[in-house]
Amino acid sequence: MPKKLTAIDLYSGIGGWATGLKLAGIDVVKSYEYWSPAAETYRQNHGGNVEVTDIREFNPSDYPKGVDIVVGSPPCTQFSYSNRGGSGNIQDGLKDIHCFFRAVEAVNPKYWAMENVPRVKGILERILNDEPNFRRYKKLFGLKDNQNISDFISVIDCSELGLPQSRKRMVAGNFPWHLLEAYKEKTDEMTLGDVLKSISGNTIVDPTYGFRITKSEVTGMEPEPALTGEERRMNEEAKNYHPVYNKMSFPDKQDRPSRTVTATCTRVSRESIVIKPPGKRHYRRLTLRERATVQGFPLTYDFFSNSYSNQLKMAGNALPPVLAYHIGLAMRKVKPTSYKAINALKYKHTIPKTRPHEVEIKVLRSAYPETRSFQAAIPGLRFGSGVRFELKNLIKNGAAQWKVRFFYGTSKDIRELELNGQHKRLLNIQKLFSIKDKSRIKKTMAKLESLLKKESNGSMQAVWAHLKDGFTPYDLIDEMGKLSEVIASSLPKKTETPKDKMLLKMLGIRCEPDDQVVNMKKFNENASKMLSGVLLGSWFNSLRKN
Repeated sequence: MPKKLTAIDLYSGIGGWATGLKLAGIDVVKSYEYWSPAAETYRQNHGGNVEVTDIREFNPSDYPKGVDIVVGSPPCTQFSYSNRGGSGNIQDGLKDIHCFFRAVEAVNPKYWAMENVPRVKGILERILNDEPNFRRYKKLFGLKDNQNISDFISVIDCSELGLPQSRKRMVAGNFPWHLLEAYKEKTDEMTLGDVLKSISGNTIVDPTYGFRITKSEVTGMEPEPALTGEERRMNEEAKNYHPVYNKMSFPDKQDRPSRTVTATCTRVSRESIVIKPPGKRHYRRLTLRERATVQGFPLTYDFFSNSYSNQLKMAGNALPPVLAYHIGLAMRKVKPTSYKAINALKYKHTIPKTRPHEVEIKVLRSAYPETRSFQAAIPGLRFGSGVRFELKNLIKNGAAQWKVRFFYGTSKDIRELELNGQHKRLLNIQKLFSIKDKSRIKKTMAKLESLLKKESNGSMQAVWAHLKDGFTPYDLIDEMGKLSEVIASSLPKKTETPKDKMLLKMLGIRCEPDDQVVNMKKFNENASKMLSGVLLGSWFNSLRKN
């Protein structure tokens, strides 16, 4: 019987690599992790072979000798597009990449693999080809200095390997890649709905591993409070009407693999996965257990921390055991004809002897800073590619000034038109275009004026900061959206060339012959709505001046 392959796991986290490699028949003899809560979770689930250490300070000569495999997931925070507006600190992140390569060089294993966020693929290809400090590591791929390493670095969607999550990860390494690709043909797709259904009863079934267990034996099942009306609206706005990023579904669709589970996300962020339980009116986020199951961890895998946010961070940062399992099979050279899906292994993770304490889920805030910011597009006045009318509170000297802003242009060149007095000019240019019923427009705008007299700048800000009850900013933009429809019905559906450019110029929108910022087709097709937004926004701003 051939000897079992052995491995060490760097930046091990809570044990995603260890779980998957164990299932693939590989012994992880030592793991290294710097974050104590993650190391404790690893230790409670796998035993005491994890060392809490900063790998940047670790001496490479102290790694075990004669190990067949080195795997690891250097911290991805500095490379993530969600960190610091997408910039992160790449140079600092590269220190951990260097430490990983240095470890592989010192151990000289038969195979190795490193996992990270997709962005790292391009970074690795660049530094390994161009930077002297990294070029020497090309030999770890079995390549000479002048050979290309792109065949050894790939972005893998874990849902193609049976994970119920569309989680794209960069994998770099020297192992039989063709086998990993071949396994994709052997797996079945699993959806978010499959996970939610499997663990919804009193006796629940692990959707990945197939074993049954009573609900009372499973930890992390406590749900967060349902989203408040305000949180639901903010979540929906961030996903459906973001001025820059693509539209996302709200609530999340359950007939497909889940979106990527992240380590940190608020209850109102685009990254947060929100579901609407069948037959319920409320919306909620995934529980810790649902996130862990979507990540491919067994239902009996426990998370140890006194902090709920730390538990969510552990689950979101983890490498899915499903990915590690398939990489491990490739390292063992398991042919596709001998492939076994994970649920065919009949594996049941042993429940840790010590169970984690139930932690308090602190998610709701009763009040916010008095300077809490607000920014949302007005319904009916959103035109895609960042073109929109939006309401925003501008804080100056601690006081809020509520203002309607108009952004136009292209997705790569968004400009703002200051709405200041255009309503007066528009209502006096009958020669430029015909207004069907000017009196109707004025009556509609008078309704807005009457409404705003009841709500001062300070009053609206106090409501938004949860310091008092009353008319909210979302109530206001919804009302403005209704009023804009009335105004638009009294304006021309389309403008006509050359009058359209004359109108744009009069409004202050640049439209020089060589200026491609104004999409004339979009303006013409939405002329009545855009003009109603200019009228409404300019009128609102004139009433809101301090």
